[in-house]
Amino acid sequence: MREPRNCDHRPGGVGDSELLMRFRDRRWSFGDPRDWLSCQQALPARQRIAEALGVLALAGVLALVGWSSAAAQQGEQSQADSQALGAGTPFADLFQDSADVNVVNLEVQVTDGEGQPVSGLGLEDFVLLEDGEPVEITNFYAVENGEVLLPAPVSAAEGEATAAPEAAAEESGAEPPPRQLTIALFVDNTFISPTGRSRVFSKVREFLLDAFQPGTRILLAANERELVIRQPLTEVPFDIYYTLDAMERDGSPEATSFEIQHRGILREIGELNIDQASGFFATTGANADLPQEFLTQQVVSEIQGLVPRIRSYSQQVHVRAKDSLDVLDRFVRSIAGMPGTKAVIHVSDGIPMRAGEDLFEALNLRVEQLPSQQSLLSLQDEASRYDLSEELQNMAAAANRDRVSFYTLYAAPPAAALRGAAENRGSLLNNASLGNLAEANAQASLSLLAEQTGGTTANDATDFLSTLETIYRDFNHHYALGYVAPRRGGAAGARNLEVRLVEAAERRGWSLRHRSSVRDKSAAERMAERTYTTLALGAVDNPLGVGVSPQTIEEEGGTLEGDGEDEALFVVPLLVQVPLGNVVLVPGAAHHEGRVSVYLAVGDELGRLSPVTRHVCPIRIPNEELLTALGRTAACGLRLLMRGGPQKVAVTVHDELGARESAIQLELDVAVEEAASAPADAPVPGR
Repeated sequence: MREPRNCDHRPGGVGDSELLMRFRDRRWSFGDPRDWLSCQQALPARQRIAEALGVLALAGVLALVGWSSAAAQQGEQSQADSQALGAGTPFADLFQDSADVNVVNLEVQVTDGEGQPVSGLGLEDFVLLEDGEPVEITNFYAVENGEVLLPAPVSAAEGEATAAPEAAAEESGAEPPPRQLTIALFVDNTFISPTGRSRVFSKVREFLLDAFQPGTRILLAANERELVIRQPLTEVPFDIYYTLDAMERDGSPEATSFEIQHRGILREIGELNIDQASGFFATTGANADLPQEFLTQQVVSEIQGLVPRIRSYSQQVHVRAKDSLDVLDRFVRSIAGMPGTKAVIHVSDGIPMRAGEDLFEALNLRVEQLPSQQSLLSLQDEASRYDLSEELQNMAAAANRDRVSFYTLYAAPPAAALRGAAENRGSLLNNASLGNLAEANAQASLSLLAEQTGGTTANDATDFLSTLETIYRDFNHHYALGYVAPRRGGAAGARNLEVRLVEAAERRGWSLRHRSSVRDKSAAERMAERTYTTLALGAVDNPLGVGVSPQTIEEEGGTLEGDGEDEALFVVPLLVQVPLGNVVLVPGAAHHEGRVSVYLAVGDELGRLSPVTRHVCPIRIPNEELLTALGRTAACGLRLLMRGGPQKVAVTVHDELGARESAIQLELDVAVEEAASAPADAPVPGR
C-alpha cells in the first residue's frame, strides 16, 4: 500500500529553486492527488461552499513578469491562453460567470426635517432609476447604529420569514462587504487664506481627535502645488496631533498674492472717474478747461488698461484652479484602492467656478454708465472663458467612479463680515452684490463636489462641526440598494442614478442623499487601483502571504535623459514567494486549473510613478502531480528596469476565482553591483 507523504514537509531534496526550474510552458507541474486527499484538513465555510460547487482550494504558483518588451509579448500570449482556460472542462462556464455577473450598488442616506437619519425603511419604500428608467432592486440592506440589518427572505406561500437573514445572504451571495471607514483630510493651500485656515482647523481638530471612532483610518494630505501626504494612514488619533498643528501654521504665499491682486484691481475699478467721463456733471478744478471728448477718452483708456490686467489675473487663478483639481484627482486615485467607505474632508476658501467673474462684473457696471461707450467693450461673456464647470463635473464623476464622497468646508469669512471692515468703506470692496457674487462663485464648486458625491457642505463656521459629524452618521446609518445590470465598459460605463421615496414617504418631508453616478469597474481596474494605492500610501494587506525579496542589482548599461544629467538604469531582480494552498483551482479530467493576475508599479523619491502593469498567469497542474505542490512555497523571479536611488515597488496578486488579493510594498535603494544587459526600452517611473 502506498504511504502518503508528510504533509508538513517537502519531499526530499525538492527546494524552491527546483520548483522554479520545473516551470514549463508557462504552466506548473506538481504532485500526486492521492496525497492531497490524505492531507486534506477541515475547510472554512467559504471553501466548503466552493467544494460543493466543484471548486477546491488547492495550491497554485504565480509567475511575476519583468517590464521588458519580451515580457510584454509573453503577457499577450498569457492572456490568450487565459481566454481558453477551463475550456472543455465541466467547469468552463465558471470562469465566464465570475466576470459577467455585475451588481450595481448605491448607498442612500435618508434624513427627516431636522437632518436626523430615518430608520425602519424597507426595499418597498424606494424607487431606483438608472439613466431615468426604473430598475428592479435585487439587493437591499440597512445600516442602523453601525449594525448591518439584512431583510429576512419571505415565503411566497406563507408570507413569513423562512431563514435567518445572515444565512440567506450567504446563500444568495448578497452578503455586505466588510465595513471600514477611511477619513482623509485634504487642505488646498493654493486657495485658503490665513484667516480661513484659523477658522476651520479648530473644528477639524475637534472632530478628528475628540469625536474619533475606533477602527477609523485617518489620512492627512495637502495641495502644495503637488500632492503631499502629511500623515500616512493611521488608526491612532494621537499620530495626527502634531501634524494638524503644522498644517494649521502652513500657508501659501500664492493664496495671499491672489487676494492682494484681487483687492487692488477692484479698488482701481472703483476709482475710475466715470462721472467726469460721462459729461453729465460739470468738470471742476484742473480739468475744467479740457474738452469733454478728451476726458472721456482718458477714462476709456484706463478701462482698456484694466481689461488685460483682469484677464491676466483670471487666467492665473484659472490655471491654478485646474492644477488644484489635478492634484485632487491624483489624491482621489491614490485612495481609490482602499476598501470600504472613503470620505474626503476638503478644506479651502473655495475653487472659483469662474475666475475673475466679479471683477468683470464690476468693470461692466462702471462701463454701463457711459452711454456712448457701451459698444466699446464686451465684458458680459469674458468670465465664461475661465469657466471650470466641466472640470468640476469631471472631478465629481471621478470621485463617484472611485467611491469617494466629499464633505467640503468653505473656510473664508462671510462676505458680509468683509464689507464691514473700515478700510473697505466707500469702495467697491464694500459692494454687497459684488461680494455676494464672488462668494457664491467660490462656494458653488464645493457644493457641486459634495452634492454630486453624496456628501455635504458647510459655508459657515457654525456648521463646520455638524457637517463633519455627518461623516460618521452617514457611515453608521444608511440604506444599500443594488441591482443586476449588464457590465458597461470604457466611457459608456457611467450610470446616472436617482433614488426616490414612494409617495407615502415623500409626503413626510424626508430628504435623500446619494452619489449621482457610478461606473462599472473590471477586476483589472480595481486591482490596478489597489496597486497604485499601495504604492502611494503604503496600504499593505497580505492575506495570500506573498513575499518579495531583492536579489543582486545589476547595471543595465543604458541611460535615461534626466534634468541636467543622464540617469543610469539598473536591472533589479526580485524573487517572489507565494505559499501554496491559497489559490482556488477548478478540477478537471486531467488537470486542476486556475488563474491569477499580477500587478506591478514602481515609484521613486521624486514622486515619479511607472504605469501599473498587469500580467495574467494561467495555472495548470496535472492531477498526478498535485501532491508535490501541497504545503509548498513557489518562488519565481522578475527583472525590473529602474533608476538609481530609493525606490518603492508595489505588487498586487489577485486570485481571480478565489476573489482574494494581496498587496505588498518593497522599499529599495538601487545601486550598482555588477554590470549586465537588459532591454533599454522598458518603462521606468516618470519616463
